Amino acid sequence: MFYIYTYLRIDYSPYYIGKGSGKRAFSKCKGEVKPPKDKSKIIIIANNLNEDDAFLYETMLIKLFGRKDIATGILRNKNEGGKGSAGWRATEEQKLNHYMKRPEWKKIQSDRTIGDKNPLFGVRRFGKDNPMYGMVRTPEWKQSMRGSNNPVNKPEHQLFCEICNKSMPKQLFFRWGHGITCKKNRKATYDNK
Repeated sequence: MFYIYTYLRIDYSPYYIGKGSGKRAFSKCKGEVKPPKDKSKIIIIANNLNEDDAFLYETMLIKLFGRKDIATGILRNKNEGGKGSAGWRATEEQKLNHYMKRPEWKKIQSDRTIGDKNPLFGVRRFGKDNPMYGMVRTPEWKQSMRGSNNPVNKPEHQLFCEICNKSMPKQLFFRWGHGITCKKNRKATYDNK
């Protein structure tokens, strides 16, 4: 059995209308409108409906209140309602054709993960064995990555250590021990003891 629910604003006007079953009205799915924190603002409008009637009721209410995204009303719904896949089940043919069940997929995965079948599994590659070996950087590319041209050296990617007065890329700031745990700060603490 299905129900129609709505989420209310502070002024008690609806901002979302949906169809659900079980705990659907009180949970948020990815990419959907969040339910209000105050559970008293979640109202079940109609209960004990079959799916067709629930879709019809939802469509009618969304049309009545209108949608913000197409400038016809006040709801945040992204479609006109009446759509969904409640109770959808994959057919046996779809289950058999799933890519993870295919023998070639299983072989690719096992070759990637099982060490004795993958000759490069756990092997450190140096010199000619390294895939980057012999790659030549052009002087133009090197110049383009120097100084202020390098994205890492731009101000929005830098952090400033107030203890040692150094500025550096964000990814190196804590790795090199700056901030609260700065080496100069630790040295000063030890000197004062």
